[in-house]
Amino acid sequence: MRIIYERWCECRFRTRFLCWSISTFAVLLGAFWIVVRPASQQAASLSVDHERAITAIGTLWVSTRQHHAGEVEHESAAVPPFPPLDFQTAGTQLIRWQPDANGGELTLDAEWVNIPVLFNRLAQRGMGVMTFSVEPGKSRLVVVVRVESLHAK
Repeated sequence: MRIIYERWCECRFRTRFLCWSISTFAVLLGAFWIVVRPASQQAASLSVDHERAITAIGTLWVSTRQHHAGEVEHESAAVPPFPPLDFQTAGTQLIRWQPDANGGELTLDAEWVNIPVLFNRLAQRGMGVMTFSVEPGKSRLVVVVRVESLHAK
């Protein structure tokens, strides 16, 4: 062991610098081949998979839109109109209807049992509930529902 150390010290500075540079380069090259190269290959593989997935999703969106467009045309013909007076039933009473461009605000005096039925009836008539609130009234609950047409263009 002492012989190797003595030889190293006897060498000129340029020789030691050259040996040190070559060994450092070899270690860095080995680290690149062991760590960096597989990671970059995996990243390239994932990038290719990502591009394939984007293409497949785009194709699915186009087919879904075409399929959904046919359903919307079919459904829009079957959706009954939305008259607010239809919500004047035995369990609910229409207090106020305030229309706007795509829907409006419906205020009803209702019993607690009839509130879930109200949402179902709105959906059957092609109206979506944007916001709603339930407040206590004099004898029953006051339900304020902000609705918009699902088929508004």
